[in-house]
Amino acid sequence: MDTRSRARLVNRLADAFEANLDTLYRLETLNNGRPVNETRGAAFAAAGFLFATLRDLRCRAATRSSPSKARI
Repeated sequence: MDTRSRARLVNRLADAFEANLDTLYRLETLNNGRPVNETRGAAFAAAGFLFATLRDLRCRAATRSSPSKARI
């Protein structure tokens, strides 16, 4: 899978994740038995990692599509 396709896929995943946060929080709370606030904190950390990865993919895609531009 090329970088652009992977970035689009990660974007779609992030959108689906964000659209269903409350449901995901409740399901994960039922799964692990933690209070909802702890589940939200863990999900927030995971989202931070996901968005950092997405940012990296965007930078790579921009660099590959425009070789004359400097890397960010």
